[in-house]
Amino acid sequence: MFYTAIRVQQNNFMNEAETLPVIQQLEEMLALFDSHAHNEDTYVLTPVMLHAPEVVAAFESEHQEDHKLATQLQQAVYCWEEAQSADKKLEAGKNILYSLNDFVAFNLKHMNKEEDILNK
Repeated sequence: MFYTAIRVQQNNFMNEAETLPVIQQLEEMLALFDSHAHNEDTYVLTPVMLHAPEVVAAFESEHQEDHKLATQLQQAVYCWEEAQSADKKLEAGKNILYSLNDFVAFNLKHMNKEEDILNK
């Protein structure tokens, strides 16, 4: 996640050849987070539900927020892919960066909760 964020931050979104590998890495990161959420729901939250359903409800709510942020980020990527001019690509790139920053900030806080609450 950090390496992807650095690459996005340093990328010239007006340069398609430079941007395509960054977009691919970004999409791989989103797929990994989606897989992580699925595994957490299946293998961690299911047994926790037997002992602390309120904890599961809180994490499921956060997973909905995470999904919303991932969708916004994916939409920003789509806008970049569809942009026809350098100015539009640059604007879409800024939106990718801002969306990614929101996604990273949320997930860092969420992962801290996983370590603190779920491990107990």
